[in-house]
Amino acid sequence: MNNLQETIEKVKKFVQQAHENKVSNIEVLRTLAKGFGLASNPVGGGNKKTHLPGNYRPVGASCPSSCPYLPDEKGKSQCYALRAHVNIAQKRSSTDLEKSLTSAAIVMISAANTGTHARLHVSGDFFIGDKLDIGYLDGLTAIGKLIHRLTGVLKVRAYSYTHAKSVADLRRIAKLKEVGIVVLQSDSIVKGGAIIADWDKLPELRKKHKGLHIAKCPAQMPPVRTRQGTERKASCATCDLCVTAEERGICIAFKPDYMTKAQSPQLVQIGGR
Repeated sequence: MNNLQETIEKVKKFVQQAHENKVSNIEVLRTLAKGFGLASNPVGGGNKKTHLPGNYRPVGASCPSSCPYLPDEKGKSQCYALRAHVNIAQKRSSTDLEKSLTSAAIVMISAANTGTHARLHVSGDFFIGDKLDIGYLDGLTAIGKLIHRLTGVLKVRAYSYTHAKSVADLRRIAKLKEVGIVVLQSDSIVKGGAIIADWDKLPELRKKHKGLHIAKCPAQMPPVRTRQGTERKASCATCDLCVTAEERGICIAFKPDYMTKAQSPQLVQIGGR
């Protein structure tokens, strides 16, 4: 058995134990993983927008060079993951296989045990440099298959985004859907895509892409007043748009991050910035 197989088997044993004990608390799961001798990248229980468990990979080291938000030669960047608490977490993370897989397993089994889904890669991507991290993808596949077997139900357990651009890379990443991991294409105006755009530009964008449903992120929209007079605010935990966008023929439009003001590169020319 090689190092990759050994790591995957250790992570699978942890997942099985967590499932049997119905553990969903992130801190308890992290402690349980340590008991199996597993080191982990940072994980968390979500912020006020997501309310979902999520893990972190390092910006740059796990991202393809095609990502338009990576720091330039002067160190300037519009990547939201290089700001505030996300930056603190991504700096502590690594592309190390064990740490990456353990953190993914923690948030995925937490989601499975609570009937929700996890956000993979609050920061980072599926790469090491410009090459797909195949060992990591194989490990995610093994985790997804195991959770399917343990729960007896094949459903989406996690979602993520990628700046992969080549057809071969996108096809390999898309295979994760077979084990319950949905990956959206960042900065791509396609079904199952995700863009960053000022919402006042959406009418013009929709004219250019007739036949494609470009929808606003519900979690970024104002609360809705119900008939009972109460306000209902969507969060990623109560919305399934990211995990169903492709099958519903939707491209999701997110408002620019309030700190970076970044927009998807192809949208900057639409109506100015």
